[in-house]
Amino acid sequence: MNVSACLIYGVPALTLVITAVALARKVGLPSKYAPAMSIGCGLLAGVVMGLTQDSVGIGTGIVAGIMLGASACGIYDTGKVSTTTTAATVEATAAETTSQANAEVVA
Repeated sequence: MNVSACLIYGVPALTLVITAVALARKVGLPSKYAPAMSIGCGLLAGVVMGLTQDSVGIGTGIVAGIMLGASACGIYDTGKVSTTTTAATVEATAAETTSQANAEVVA
């Protein structure tokens, strides 16, 4: 699939998905539903790409739509943040255990 296939009437599909989710959040969509809406909008964009472009089949459009939605909601960034948070939690737990062990030795 070439890059021009990710356009809907000349507008990048990723931009449309990000804009739709941002508008919904501004109107009052709770943040916890933003990833689901992002995937849904991505799927819709993928179906539109599949139906309006001869070079993109509907199956390819659906897969591309899921990828667009995941990109728009920052799945990669979420994984990166959770990994960093987990590492910080492990470090804090290790520091707490060390301080407790030192306190027992002193007592």
